[in-house]
Amino acid sequence: VFGVAYPDGVVAELSVANADKGVLPADEVASRVASYRAASSSLPLPGLAITQFALFSEKARLFPGSSFVVGYDTAVRIMD
Repeated sequence: VFGVAYPDGVVAELSVANADKGVLPADEVASRVASYRAASSSLPLPGLAITQFALFSEKARLFPGSSFVVGYDTAVRIMD
């Protein structure tokens, strides 16, 4: 995990697994981490946790008591 320590333990999460798309290739993970790291050098972004959990039920066990911010498409998939 790297980035800014936000109040109340706010952290961004990058999962290498996706329930609909499978596992990201290692070079794609490295590219996304590099992009986040570059952006965090000029913006106060929260720390980044890299996980292997594809489902929010799994993420909820990893980060108990957490709230998740998701986009519209992901929210629709969660509700289905």
